[in-house]
Amino acid sequence: MSFYVPGQTITIETLETALDRLAVIMSEAPDDGVAYLPIWRRVERELAALRNQSDDLAAVRSRVLKLSLKTKTRPEARLKQSITGNDL
Repeated sequence: MSFYVPGQTITIETLETALDRLAVIMSEAPDDGVAYLPIWRRVERELAALRNQSDDLAAVRSRVLKLSLKTKTRPEARLKQSITGNDL
């Protein structure tokens, strides 16, 4: 379990730990911690956004790798070629 240090980058693991700790707090609170639901929902949204960002970046890296293997050129050179229509 990792703990957040102010100024540190917030990671998926950080948010997972926050949800774990919040779940315990909510389960011990009166009314099952209904007052904490807005915080729970916010952390869940932030976690989903971070996972989506991570998935999107992985897709970008995968596409660049496929492009470089397909063309056997640097991806930026291939992109310039496709934009200008000139062979490099």
